[in-house]
Amino acid sequence: MFLAILGVSWFWFFGALMIGVGLMISTLGPPWPLWIGHGLFIGLIGLGGINAPMYIYVSRWFDRRRGSALALISSGSYLAGAMWPPIFERAIATIGWRETMLWYALTEIVVIIPLALIYFRAPPELALPALPSDSAAGKARVLGWPPNVVFGVMCVAAVLCCPAYAFAAEALPRAKPEDAGMSSERLADIGKALNAEIARGQMPGAVVAVARKGKLVFFEAFGYRDKDAGAPMTTDAIFNIASMTKPMTSVAALQLYEQGRVLMDDPLAKYFPKFGDTKVAVMDAARENIVDRVPAARKITVQDLFRHTSGLIYGGRGATPVHKLFPDGSGAASAAMTGPEFLDRLSSVPVLHQKNPTSQIFWTS
Repeated sequence: MFLAILGVSWFWFFGALMIGVGLMISTLGPPWPLWIGHGLFIGLIGLGGINAPMYIYVSRWFDRRRGSALALISSGSYLAGAMWPPIFERAIATIGWRETMLWYALTEIVVIIPLALIYFRAPPELALPALPSDSAAGKARVLGWPPNVVFGVMCVAAVLCCPAYAFAAEALPRAKPEDAGMSSERLADIGKALNAEIARGQMPGAVVAVARKGKLVFFEAFGYRDKDAGAPMTTDAIFNIASMTKPMTSVAALQLYEQGRVLMDDPLAKYFPKFGDTKVAVMDAARENIVDRVPAARKITVQDLFRHTSGLIYGGRGATPVHKLFPDGSGAASAAMTGPEFLDRLSSVPVLHQKNPTSQIFWTS
């Protein structure tokens, strides 16, 4: 009824506006603003004001192949699901997730609302069949059931499908470490080590999960989510993470280690000979110029790659002359250089420290 009175464009206007508002609310941070912004404003009100009116609007333009038309517009969400993630990934890495949500909110409002007001027009009037009498309607059956019963079953099914998705995404089942062949005492050492690092100011906080044999045996939060505000870390904290190729590469390398094909003490030059003549930069007192390059006291080893002590730094993570010799980040490096060119670049520049006393490595592991 409201759709017939107001027209689909105003529903789209309202829906797009609510999606923009929901995105803005979500930037206030987890957990409640995200739940309210995404669940209420974006999901229930925003998409509810766009999707259903769109389906009704399109269906009224077709008297044949109506299902194909609806399937075509429904596929738009899947197209968006393939298009937007890489754009968001690049934006989040560049300007942060809050700013990305704000820009998306402005895009939604600036683009969708004018299109809705300009593009949509009244659909043609359809010749509707005569409605059955009340007595005939009351006797109508769907699969042998009364229409109201079928409608109720569909509503229940729509609600019950949500827990099914939730269960499918449920975290691994919890278990005692000993039930999975691990030691509670040894796992507790993780907390001791991290708390010591937090106390020294090396990190504000962390969340650690350890799973074995399909069971979660350790899942703890340490330190602060926001140290300045005194907000403790929680296991559901949202992190801006990167370098996720490193865990996969490390697992593959550890499998080679288990097979005895790669040893921790192996020099990197055994596999990449160009790293056999690594030099260390010597800088002046102001650390503004490189005055010499001297041989490294020891060669870079496989273990250095794992523990980030190889000296191969990200250029964008510092302002020394040595940092300026390295590529700023992996994105720019992969776009500008091939694999062999990248190795040539890393092996030709001096590392930052003699004997690699610090952990500043981001290229390796």
